[in-house]
Amino acid sequence: MADDRGVRESGGRRAALPRKPLCVNRDVELRAVRELSRQSAEAGTPLLLAVSGGSGIGKSTLVITLAYELGTRYPDVLFFAADAADSAAVPDSADLLADLLIQLGMPWQELPAPNLRLAVLRSLTGGRRLLIVLDNVHSAGQVLPLLGDLSKAAVVVAGGRYLEQLRIEGFEPLKLKGFGPDDGAGFVAEIAGSVVADSDPAVLRRLVTLCGGVPRLIAAAAARLADDDEPVGEYVGRLERAATMAEMSEELSIDNVSVVTAVCEAGYEGLTEDEARAYRWLSLLPGTTFDLDAAAGMLALPIPKVKRLVRELVDRSLLHARGDGYFEFPHVVRPHAVDKVHAVDVSPGLRDLRMRAVEWYVKRAVELALSISARPIPAAVAGALFDTADRRYQDDPGVERAFAEYAARWTAFVAAARRSVELGMQSAAATLPMALWPFAYHTFRVAELVDAYRTVLDIADDPGMQWTVLDDVATRWQLARDLGALYERNGELNSASECFARAAAVDYLPGRASVLEWQGIVLEQQGRPDLALASFDAAETALVFLPDPDQRERSAELLCMHRGRNLVTLRRGRELEQGIRNAEAYFRARSADASNAARCRVLLGDIARERGDGAQARRYWEGEPDSLLRYGMRVEAADVHDKLAALAADEGREADIRRHREQARLLRLEL
Repeated sequence: MADDRGVRESGGRRAALPRKPLCVNRDVELRAVRELSRQSAEAGTPLLLAVSGGSGIGKSTLVITLAYELGTRYPDVLFFAADAADSAAVPDSADLLADLLIQLGMPWQELPAPNLRLAVLRSLTGGRRLLIVLDNVHSAGQVLPLLGDLSKAAVVVAGGRYLEQLRIEGFEPLKLKGFGPDDGAGFVAEIAGSVVADSDPAVLRRLVTLCGGVPRLIAAAAARLADDDEPVGEYVGRLERAATMAEMSEELSIDNVSVVTAVCEAGYEGLTEDEARAYRWLSLLPGTTFDLDAAAGMLALPIPKVKRLVRELVDRSLLHARGDGYFEFPHVVRPHAVDKVHAVDVSPGLRDLRMRAVEWYVKRAVELALSISARPIPAAVAGALFDTADRRYQDDPGVERAFAEYAARWTAFVAAARRSVELGMQSAAATLPMALWPFAYHTFRVAELVDAYRTVLDIADDPGMQWTVLDDVATRWQLARDLGALYERNGELNSASECFARAAAVDYLPGRASVLEWQGIVLEQQGRPDLALASFDAAETALVFLPDPDQRERSAELLCMHRGRNLVTLRRGRELEQGIRNAEAYFRARSADASNAARCRVLLGDIARERGDGAQARRYWEGEPDSLLRYGMRVEAADVHDKLAALAADEGREADIRRHREQARLLRLEL
């Protein structure tokens, strides 16, 4: 391997190094090594450094840069780079030892026998001031036997794994991570030059994210842009749409060699069996992100074990840690992992693994739904799952935690709903939308869930599908009723009315009160409070058909709250003030109904304002925006700020007017 490098000599100094590479965005790491070098010089101890990181992350670039910088302080610099793909290399290989001995000045004709080279190397390096740089190390066992007396030396080692044994032996660890979006965008500009000079920085940052921040992949993308003189936005959009390794390889190659394949294969080949399985299987989780809970469910392993596996994949840049407890596959890496599932996993196979992932998300969604909503689920199969599940969070603060988890997992939940239909998982396809409904309704995340409900209802209308789960009358009723409520929330009142009519046509008697209730809400949204009140009265009469007395009681309190809103519109809110107080107390005692308690308090403020008691109205309203926001109810919170702004205007409090109007504006912008 000495033939591949030029040997520079000056005054007896030897340094056989590759060409100095372009090293950018590593100022933090370089400063850290300089500080370690300073400390070791002051203490009279050797500088021992172990650099680790995933394939393509820039380990070689950094250690070669360090060799040039640190090498000026040592009479001799020895450099050896093992074959990155040769995981079978051994520490006393003839190639490695011969290379180092020749760098020390030994003529190749005088090399000792292979079994003597290790001893000769130690004798020549012991006690000398020299820098040894070893790149692409696979294990500590390749390094430690080479090292004799290092009291005056410096040793820099780079490898894909963390190399814990080297740390035990006194090496300082330095883990390399990928570039952040901003640093990576600068790297693209460094390579692509003027081609990207006028590009939108946000597009460049998106390109870096797609590449997982891996410098080698970013460099391939930048080189592609420089060669083709293609608009950055077009290239990034095409890369975003790429879904197979063939497409990725087409977009990320250098000199017709697929860089993304090389990086992924190098990272995969170094994994243990458990790590490789985790890499493959986690790529099948729906959505773009997952946390350790979802990973543990997919892998059927305890959290501590999963944490170690995921950490290793992150260290190798095969996964990206977002910093909020969630992880994601870089877009360009996931197809490689999926391909490995096809190639390796026979039992369980691809379909079974995808179904396992959906089942985990169904279970978690049901647990979260029980944490934030007490609404009944009469649908037969879905109801059975709800009846046997436990709440994910039990107490009142837990409701807020449930909303936060819903938000974090939302894209994965929606993806799981789509996948359940693709896989023909009837139970999951019917249950998951119902479990996501409370969060979607509260937070206006309606569009994606509308598609899920419509898909299942279309299957119900297709005699060729013959999904037995849809033979249940209550299931068909609930699907239509829930979809109508989503349309109402989105302001599509005609579509909502059609769905409620469809639910009524199913003739599910226990559901009659609920349909009348929702029809009243639509009338309310249409500005027809008198007709809405009549519909709520009819709904109360139909409560007798509900078999569960607890359901009857809760439904009656909900109808009281609905009536109160419409009476306030008619300026008759005081007629039902005590009833609203009773409803607020009822909901406040039930953690899953905390949002309804907040709505009742807002309504009591409306009634106080109606009778001219502005101070009482303000006391009711002032704390409620924060309460509503705990449950993701931004529109309702903005409405309360509008009420407070109007009250402040009546009372001439200019600063409060501006504050509440601005808060209402910001909340609506967030939607």
